Amino acid sequence: MEKSVYSLVLMDEVVKAIDQMAHQQNTSRSNLINQILAEEVMLTTPEMRMRDIFERMIEAMEEVASFQVKLQPSDSCISIRSVMEYKYNPTIRYFIELYRNDQTAIGQLKVTSRTKSRELQKYLYDFFSYFSKLEQIYMARYFPNRPTPYFSIEGEGRFIRELILTEGDGVGISNDDMALAMGDYIKMLDQSLAIYLTHLKDLEVGRSKIERNYVEFLNSKPVLL
Repeated sequence: MEKSVYSLVLMDEVVKAIDQMAHQQNTSRSNLINQILAEEVMLTTPEMRMRDIFERMIEAMEEVASFQVKLQPSDSCISIRSVMEYKYNPTIRYFIELYRNDQTAIGQLKVTSRTKSRELQKYLYDFFSYFSKLEQIYMARYFPNRPTPYFSIEGEGRFIRELILTEGDGVGISNDDMALAMGDYIKMLDQSLAIYLTHLKDLEVGRSKIERNYVEFLNSKPVLL
């Protein structure tokens, strides 16, 4: 949806109330007014669709006991918290940010850990380096005509990757399907990381299990990668 500049005459008290609401929702005055008017005329904005997708994702992932899913102040973001079975039970957080205008990529996934353990930071780096190579190999086989996303390092214990639809531009994909697709990818990634950390003494076995887990995911014909 394109945006244009319009001139409106509003009461000062209304603008003050809008600004307070916008601040509470971590958005701009223009964006909040746009959403309020869209709801009034029953028009779905990208922000409304993103919020609906995330709310459906929360419902779908409540069944996974190891996950804590939380909406962020922005309509375009959600976070998933997972506790790893490793020393001191470190926390891994998965942040999904959806783009308002999706073309090739619909959003991005950030994986972060606040651990101060150099050992765990190294294991996370090794895992995401291995997993990215695995994805590039298999995506070239399964989806040869589309871009291959991969995890890049954003800092210590921080990794980022774009999310891309396997086919088309998302037209016709329901909010339920999109929510399930994002949830399925997070589950597969979290399972793979757990396998890696529990097989540090036998990485060959661990990597073999991760590869089987990933192939099983691909064979489920995912709509999002």
